[in-house]
Amino acid sequence: MSDQTFNPSGPGGPTCISLIGVGTSSGAVKDFVTPSNTLTQDTGAPGGPTGSGTYGPDFRLYTKDSFDEYGWTLGTPPSFAGGTGQPGVTAFIAFNTIGSPGASSSFYLYEQNATTLGSYATIAFKASVGALTPIVTAGSTNKLTGTAQGAGTAFTVAASGSFGASNTWSLYINGALSTSSALVNTGATAPIGRIGGQNGQGNLGGSTGVGIAYAAFFNSVLSSTDISNLHASLTGGGAFGLLTPGTPSTQSHSQFFLDNARPNLPALAAAPLAGLGWLIERRNRVPREEWQQDKNSRLFLPSWVRK
Repeated sequence: MSDQTFNPSGPGGPTCISLIGVGTSSGAVKDFVTPSNTLTQDTGAPGGPTGSGTYGPDFRLYTKDSFDEYGWTLGTPPSFAGGTGQPGVTAFIAFNTIGSPGASSSFYLYEQNATTLGSYATIAFKASVGALTPIVTAGSTNKLTGTAQGAGTAFTVAASGSFGASNTWSLYINGALSTSSALVNTGATAPIGRIGGQNGQGNLGGSTGVGIAYAAFFNSVLSSTDISNLHASLTGGGAFGLLTPGTPSTQSHSQFFLDNARPNLPALAAAPLAGLGWLIERRNRVPREEWQQDKNSRLFLPSWVRK
């Protein structure tokens, strides 16, 4: 199979500026909207770059220390269209798993770089021992608070809203509206250059890391129906409403047999029946006494094949 490909006709597809996930065939972490947007895992990550779970393959974040995270840097950072009068933004994140936090902290999921938050509203988590609460923040005092999620649970979080002063933003959990409120100071344009936490602000912890099946970003406010459909499309095996499944392999079938010790014999790679037909035709030109019964396969094969 080849990797799945971006489907611009999916929910919110025309305004999707980045869709990060794992190719179901290649196993590579990639941006399906912009394939040239190379993603690089932080050096020193204690686990593999990818894993799998309820929604299919995922890419992993890991705890670095009490207030840092091993994440991913985007080679070609996408930017939300910031500023008053713009159509707004949506971020949709599908998690296979999040480890149990060991201490209270706040964790920002994506940002401009490892030390700088963008001025756009950001999906984050408020963590206490054993509990993770999704939030949306555009600053230390501007938050939407969702429902706490248990460690190791697959779930989705989406945040959507417009830029400018006191515009309404909404937080969705598992495709359903959790809360809405006004957020201020969300108007500037800034790139999304990193996924995996602003270092110095905490981490999500857990020995197995954080498994993200998909992180999708849009230059529009998606409708509640679109967000519900995106969540419902996560049926496992890498399925997602913004992707088209990979195409079947076009590689030839395995050889019927190939005797490398006898280079004068043709390689019967076209199909088993074609190979069998060649054997039958060959039998008609071989003296009958050279044919012997193979007791294991119960086929009559010539001695020059069996040796």
